[in-house]
Amino acid sequence: MCTMLHYLLFCGIVLLVLHNHGSSGLKLVEVSSVKVENGNCVYGSVSFPTYFQTNGSLCEDWTCEPKKHTLTIVGCSPPRPGCRRNTSVDLRFPVCCEEICLEATQPYCVAPDNTPIMEGLEYNSTDPCGRYMCQNKTLIQVAGCPELEAKDDPSCQPSFAERAPFPACCPAAVVCTSSGKRRRR
Repeated sequence: MCTMLHYLLFCGIVLLVLHNHGSSGLKLVEVSSVKVENGNCVYGSVSFPTYFQTNGSLCEDWTCEPKKHTLTIVGCSPPRPGCRRNTSVDLRFPVCCEEICLEATQPYCVAPDNTPIMEGLEYNSTDPCGRYMCQNKTLIQVAGCPELEAKDDPSCQPSFAERAPFPACCPAAVVCTSSGKRRRR
């Protein structure tokens, strides 16, 4: 009974420490039919009475009940994407569960088609057709399609433009349709 109370108290403290370290949680594994020799639990190549703390490379605490032949392993949950655990051998559980995360790069600019562009990079857009760059957190149009004659004439449309990123989306020519009426010169 006393061992179970110690175990519950231990788990509560571990949860509190992990919460304060920003961990994403615990991994809890129950092992039954653990081998017991001379009152010690044997798990893998380790023999211990009731409690064993691994090093940072494994980062687990093992609590055994020799009379019941059961072992409870408390360890770190898998790290979040972009993060890893500190697996230094001199760290002990639960400190070794602390995550080390890469700082996420945030897009600094957004192209007219809502595509994020990272600082210093260029992006070839399809609609609107052009090349854009993010410089000092400001979106700059670096290149666009050449101006074609008659682009403002409502009877004329761009021709030979592909639905592809710049420069393939630029029209090669302008096609104008006639209304059938004679024009004066």
